[in-house]
Amino acid sequence: MKKLVRLWKRPCKNGLEFKYVLIWNDERGKERWQTLGYLDSRQAEKKRKQKERELRMGLTVPEKMKLSEFLEDSLTKTQGQVREGTLQEYRATMNQFIEVVGDIDYRRISHEHGERFMQTCLRNGNRPATANKKIGSLKRIFQLAVQRRQLEDNPFRYVRKLKVTPRKIKIFGEKECQRMIEATQKLYFYMPLRWDIMILTALCTGMRRGEILNTTWSDIDFEKQLIRISPKEGSRHTWPWQIKDTDRCIFILLPFIKVLTVF
Repeated sequence: MKKLVRLWKRPCKNGLEFKYVLIWNDERGKERWQTLGYLDSRQAEKKRKQKERELRMGLTVPEKMKLSEFLEDSLTKTQGQVREGTLQEYRATMNQFIEVVGDIDYRRISHEHGERFMQTCLRNGNRPATANKKIGSLKRIFQLAVQRRQLEDNPFRYVRKLKVTPRKIKIFGEKECQRMIEATQKLYFYMPLRWDIMILTALCTGMRRGEILNTTWSDIDFEKQLIRISPKEGSRHTWPWQIKDTDRCIFILLPFIKVLTVF
Protein backbone atom coordinates (compact mmCIF):
# COMPACT_ATOMS: atom_id res chain seq x y z
CA MET A 1 0.00 0.00 0.00
CA LYS A 2 1.32 3.43 -0.95
CA LYS A 3 2.49 5.55 1.98
CA LEU A 4 0.56 8.79 2.45
CA VAL A 5 3.17 10.27 4.80
CA ARG A 6 6.92 10.47 4.11
CA LEU A 7 9.61 10.82 6.76
CA TRP A 8 12.58 13.06 5.97
CA LYS A 9 15.75 13.30 8.07
CA ARG A 10 16.62 16.98 7.70
CA PRO A 11 20.11 18.27 8.66
CA CYS A 12 20.22 21.28 10.99
CA LYS A 13 22.09 24.49 10.16
CA ASN A 14 24.96 23.65 12.49
CA GLY A 15 25.70 20.56 10.41
CA LEU A 16 25.98 18.41 13.52
CA GLU A 17 22.38 17.36 14.24
CA PHE A 18 19.22 16.23 12.42
CA LYS A 19 15.49 16.86 12.72
CA TYR A 20 12.75 14.60 11.42
CA VAL A 21 10.01 16.09 9.20
CA LEU A 22 6.68 14.55 8.14
CA ILE A 23 5.56 15.37 4.58
CA TRP A 24 2.09 14.67 3.12
CA ASN A 25 -0.50 16.14 0.74
CA ASP A 26 -3.78 17.57 2.05
CA GLU A 27 -7.23 17.15 0.48
CA ARG A 28 -6.50 19.87 -2.09
CA GLY A 29 -3.21 18.23 -3.10
CA LYS A 30 -1.06 20.88 -1.40
CA GLU A 31 2.13 19.59 0.22
CA ARG A 32 2.25 19.97 4.02
CA TRP A 33 5.23 19.69 6.40
CA GLN A 34 5.40 19.02 10.14
CA THR A 35 8.71 19.24 12.01
CA LEU A 36 9.01 16.63 14.75
CA GLY A 37 12.08 18.03 16.46
CA TYR A 38 14.95 16.05 17.92
CA LEU A 39 13.55 12.51 17.99
CA ASP A 40 15.27 9.23 17.38
CA SER A 41 14.36 7.13 14.33
CA ARG A 42 11.94 4.86 16.22
CA GLN A 43 9.96 7.78 17.69
CA ALA A 44 9.88 9.52 14.32
CA GLU A 45 8.57 6.41 12.57
CA LYS A 46 5.91 6.05 15.27
CA LYS A 47 4.75 9.63 14.59
CA ARG A 48 4.72 8.92 10.85
CA LYS A 49 2.48 5.86 11.31
CA GLN A 50 0.15 7.82 13.58
CA LYS A 51 -0.22 10.57 10.96
CA GLU A 52 -0.74 7.89 8.30
CA ARG A 53 -3.64 6.42 10.29
CA GLU A 54 -5.21 9.84 10.75
CA LEU A 55 -5.14 10.53 7.02
CA ARG A 56 -6.62 7.15 6.12
CA MET A 57 -9.39 7.52 8.70
CA GLY A 58 -10.17 11.11 7.71
CA LEU A 59 -9.12 12.45 11.10
CA THR A 60 -6.81 15.18 9.82
CA VAL A 61 -6.82 18.53 11.57
CA PRO A 62 -8.73 21.10 9.46
CA GLU A 63 -6.36 23.25 7.45
CA LYS A 64 -6.34 26.99 7.97
CA MET A 65 -8.28 28.73 5.20
CA LYS A 66 -9.71 32.19 4.70
CA LEU A 67 -13.42 32.30 3.94
CA SER A 68 -12.70 33.11 0.29
CA GLU A 69 -10.46 30.03 0.03
CA PHE A 70 -12.99 27.94 1.91
CA LEU A 71 -15.67 29.03 -0.57
CA GLU A 72 -13.64 28.01 -3.61
CA ASP A 73 -12.76 24.70 -1.94
CA SER A 74 -16.42 23.99 -1.18
CA LEU A 75 -17.68 24.94 -4.65
CA THR A 76 -15.03 22.75 -6.29
CA LYS A 77 -16.04 19.75 -4.21
CA THR A 78 -19.76 20.38 -4.76
CA GLN A 79 -19.44 20.89 -8.54
CA GLY A 80 -21.80 18.58 -10.43
CA GLN A 81 -23.85 17.67 -7.35
CA VAL A 82 -26.22 20.65 -7.48
CA ARG A 83 -27.49 23.06 -10.13
CA GLU A 84 -25.08 25.69 -11.45
CA GLY A 85 -27.55 28.39 -10.38
CA THR A 86 -27.38 27.12 -6.80
CA LEU A 87 -23.58 27.33 -6.84
CA GLN A 88 -23.84 30.92 -8.07
CA GLU A 89 -26.21 31.70 -5.18
CA TYR A 90 -23.71 30.16 -2.72
CA ARG A 91 -20.90 32.29 -4.16
CA ALA A 92 -22.88 35.54 -4.10
CA THR A 93 -24.11 34.99 -0.54
CA MET A 94 -20.69 34.03 0.82
CA ASN A 95 -19.10 37.10 -0.79
CA GLN A 96 -21.72 39.28 0.94
CA PHE A 97 -20.99 37.48 4.21
CA ILE A 98 -17.27 38.18 3.79
CA GLU A 99 -18.02 41.89 3.33
CA VAL A 100 -19.75 41.86 6.72
CA VAL A 101 -17.38 39.73 8.86
CA GLY A 102 -14.13 39.99 6.89
CA ASP A 103 -12.09 37.36 5.07
CA ILE A 104 -11.21 35.48 8.27
CA ASP A 105 -10.40 31.83 8.93
CA TYR A 106 -13.56 29.77 8.35
CA ARG A 107 -12.96 27.94 11.65
CA ARG A 108 -13.50 31.22 13.55
CA ILE A 109 -17.07 31.67 12.30
CA SER A 110 -19.58 31.55 15.16
CA HIS A 111 -23.29 31.94 15.85
CA GLU A 112 -22.72 35.67 16.48
CA HIS A 113 -21.47 36.15 12.92
CA GLY A 114 -24.68 34.64 11.57
CA GLU A 115 -26.87 36.97 13.63
CA ARG A 116 -24.77 39.97 12.57
CA PHE A 117 -25.15 39.02 8.90
CA MET A 118 -28.93 38.64 9.33
CA GLN A 119 -29.21 42.14 10.82
CA THR A 120 -27.03 43.59 8.04
CA CYS A 121 -29.29 42.05 5.39
CA LEU A 122 -32.34 43.71 6.98
CA ARG A 123 -30.60 47.10 7.28
CA ASN A 124 -29.67 46.88 3.60
CA GLY A 125 -33.33 46.53 2.65
CA ASN A 126 -33.60 42.77 2.18
CA ARG A 127 -37.00 41.29 2.96
CA PRO A 128 -37.15 38.67 5.75
CA ALA A 129 -37.69 35.91 3.17
CA THR A 130 -34.54 37.01 1.29
CA ALA A 131 -32.50 37.16 4.51
CA ASN A 132 -33.74 33.67 5.44
CA LYS A 133 -32.71 32.36 2.05
CA LYS A 134 -29.19 33.75 2.43
CA ILE A 135 -28.83 32.26 5.90
CA GLY A 136 -30.03 28.95 4.46
CA SER A 137 -27.32 29.06 1.78
CA LEU A 138 -24.59 29.72 4.34
CA LYS A 139 -25.93 27.01 6.62
CA ARG A 140 -25.77 24.53 3.74
CA ILE A 141 -22.17 25.45 2.87
CA PHE A 142 -21.00 24.97 6.46
CA GLN A 143 -23.04 21.79 6.85
CA LEU A 144 -21.15 20.31 3.92
CA ALA A 145 -17.93 21.21 5.75
CA VAL A 146 -19.21 19.28 8.78
CA GLN A 147 -19.98 16.27 6.58
CA ARG A 148 -16.47 16.49 5.09
CA ARG A 149 -15.03 16.62 8.64
CA GLN A 150 -13.58 20.06 8.11
CA LEU A 151 -15.67 21.32 11.07
CA GLU A 152 -17.10 19.67 14.16
CA ASP A 153 -20.28 21.75 14.25
CA ASN A 154 -22.25 24.10 12.01
CA PRO A 155 -21.98 27.71 13.31
CA PHE A 156 -25.33 28.54 11.66
CA ARG A 157 -27.11 25.60 13.24
CA TYR A 158 -29.04 27.66 15.79
CA VAL A 159 -29.45 30.90 13.81
CA ARG A 160 -33.21 31.40 13.87
CA LYS A 161 -34.97 32.37 10.69
CA LEU A 162 -37.28 35.37 10.65
CA LYS A 163 -41.04 35.07 10.58
CA VAL A 164 -42.38 35.74 7.10
CA THR A 165 -45.89 37.00 6.44
CA PRO A 166 -47.30 35.45 3.25
CA ARG A 167 -47.55 38.09 0.54
CA LYS A 168 -50.77 38.56 -1.35
CA ILE A 169 -50.53 37.08 -4.82
CA LYS A 170 -51.03 39.64 -7.56
CA ILE A 171 -53.41 38.42 -10.26
CA PHE A 172 -53.51 40.47 -13.46
CA GLY A 173 -56.90 41.33 -14.87
CA GLU A 174 -57.92 41.11 -18.53
CA LYS A 175 -57.26 44.80 -19.23
CA GLU A 176 -53.83 44.66 -17.55
CA CYS A 177 -52.82 41.66 -19.64
CA GLN A 178 -53.97 43.39 -22.78
CA ARG A 179 -52.00 46.55 -21.96
CA MET A 180 -48.82 44.52 -21.40
CA ILE A 181 -49.15 42.86 -24.79
CA GLU A 182 -49.89 46.14 -26.57
CA ALA A 183 -46.95 47.88 -24.89
CA THR A 184 -44.48 45.20 -25.95
CA GLN A 185 -45.81 45.09 -29.51
CA LYS A 186 -45.15 48.81 -29.89
CA LEU A 187 -41.50 48.26 -28.90
CA TYR A 188 -41.03 45.33 -31.29
CA PHE A 189 -38.65 47.16 -33.64
CA TYR A 190 -36.52 48.54 -30.78
CA MET A 191 -35.98 45.37 -28.74
CA PRO A 192 -33.94 42.24 -29.57
CA LEU A 193 -36.49 39.89 -27.98
CA ARG A 194 -40.17 39.28 -28.78
CA TRP A 195 -41.43 40.16 -25.33
CA ASP A 196 -45.02 39.99 -26.51
CA ILE A 197 -44.60 36.31 -27.38
CA MET A 198 -42.84 35.57 -24.08
CA ILE A 199 -45.52 37.34 -22.04
CA LEU A 200 -48.26 35.51 -23.93
CA THR A 201 -46.51 32.21 -23.29
CA ALA A 202 -46.25 33.00 -19.58
CA LEU A 203 -49.93 33.92 -19.40
CA CYS A 204 -50.99 30.78 -21.26
CA THR A 205 -48.80 28.29 -19.41
CA GLY A 206 -47.59 29.71 -16.10
CA MET A 207 -43.98 28.98 -17.09
CA ARG A 208 -41.06 30.60 -15.26
CA ARG A 209 -38.88 33.18 -16.97
CA GLY A 210 -35.92 30.79 -17.22
CA GLU A 211 -38.11 28.06 -18.69
CA ILE A 212 -39.44 30.40 -21.38
CA LEU A 213 -35.98 31.71 -22.28
CA ASN A 214 -34.72 28.13 -22.67
CA THR A 215 -37.62 26.90 -24.79
CA THR A 216 -36.76 25.85 -28.35
CA TRP A 217 -39.05 24.95 -31.26
CA SER A 218 -38.35 21.26 -30.69
CA ASP A 219 -39.89 21.57 -27.20
CA ILE A 220 -43.29 22.61 -28.61
CA ASP A 221 -45.90 20.09 -29.73
CA PHE A 222 -48.45 22.18 -31.63
CA GLU A 223 -50.64 19.17 -32.42
CA LYS A 224 -51.12 18.19 -28.75
CA GLN A 225 -50.85 21.80 -27.53
CA LEU A 226 -47.99 20.98 -25.15
CA ILE A 227 -44.56 22.40 -24.27
CA ARG A 228 -42.08 19.83 -22.97
CA ILE A 229 -39.27 21.49 -21.01
CA SER A 230 -35.98 19.64 -20.72
CA PRO A 231 -32.40 20.49 -19.63
CA LYS A 232 -30.18 22.05 -22.26
CA GLU A 233 -26.53 21.49 -23.10
CA GLY A 234 -24.25 24.16 -24.50
CA SER A 235 -24.55 24.45 -28.28
CA ARG A 236 -24.72 27.03 -31.06
CA HIS A 237 -28.33 27.90 -30.17
CA THR A 238 -28.51 27.05 -26.44
CA TRP A 239 -26.53 27.51 -23.26
CA PRO A 240 -26.11 24.96 -20.41
CA TRP A 241 -29.24 25.05 -18.25
CA GLN A 242 -31.01 22.88 -15.67
CA ILE A 243 -34.69 23.04 -14.73
CA LYS A 244 -35.45 24.23 -11.21
CA ASP A 245 -36.73 21.55 -8.79
CA THR A 246 -37.22 18.84 -11.44
CA ASP A 247 -35.66 17.00 -14.38
CA ARG A 248 -38.41 17.61 -16.95
CA CYS A 249 -41.87 19.13 -17.02
CA ILE A 250 -44.82 19.55 -19.38
CA PHE A 251 -47.04 22.62 -19.80
CA ILE A 252 -50.42 22.77 -21.49
CA LEU A 253 -50.96 25.58 -23.99
CA LEU A 254 -54.25 27.24 -23.05
CA PRO A 255 -55.97 29.61 -25.50
CA PHE A 256 -55.26 33.23 -24.55
CA ILE A 257 -58.96 34.10 -24.35
CA LYS A 258 -59.50 31.24 -21.91
CA VAL A 259 -56.65 32.51 -19.76
CA LEU A 260 -58.17 35.98 -19.61
CA THR A 261 -61.52 34.46 -18.68
CA VAL A 262 -59.91 32.63 -15.76
CA PHE A 263 -58.41 35.89 -14.52
